[in-house]
Amino acid sequence: MTYLNIDLAAEQNRSPSIIGILLLVMGLAATGLLVRDYLDTVQAHAELERRMASLRLQAGAVQQKHPDADELARQSADDQTRQRLDQHWSGLVAALNQARGKQVGFLALEADGRHGKATLKAEARDYDAMLSFYQKLQASKALSDVILSQHLLNDKDGNNSVGFTMRMDWGQKP
Repeated sequence: MTYLNIDLAAEQNRSPSIIGILLLVMGLAATGLLVRDYLDTVQAHAELERRMASLRLQAGAVQQKHPDADELARQSADDQTRQRLDQHWSGLVAALNQARGKQVGFLALEADGRHGKATLKAEARDYDAMLSFYQKLQASKALSDVILSQHLLNDKDGNNSVGFTMRMDWGQKP
């Protein structure tokens, strides 16, 4: 039987081949060309940025935009709409907070400002707290057509609470 003599630590005297040296020189030359093209591109980009900045300055000095009547009317209408929406929302939130008390916690409020309808999901400590909250909402001038659409007794870890959903109308309707 013959043994295979493998000595991985032995020094090997290899000289680089001509093909290897040629590939290395070509790679270095290609890298040099790419670096030169990159630097040219960066310089051209900087020059274009400077030209654009000067053109913007010239255009701004020559032409100042004055809002026309249509734009002013649109802005005024937008402002009025925002004010109306803000008033409606603040009225809804104020009415709910005023009626809530310490026995009721809100879980979710879904409101459609366009149609003036809202759905409130909340939780009360007991049925009496839920019914008291319901009666306060019905008596509110900011809300109308308050409906208790569902309720459920929750028993978590011995603590009873009542989860409920109410639907109501609020604000001015279109």
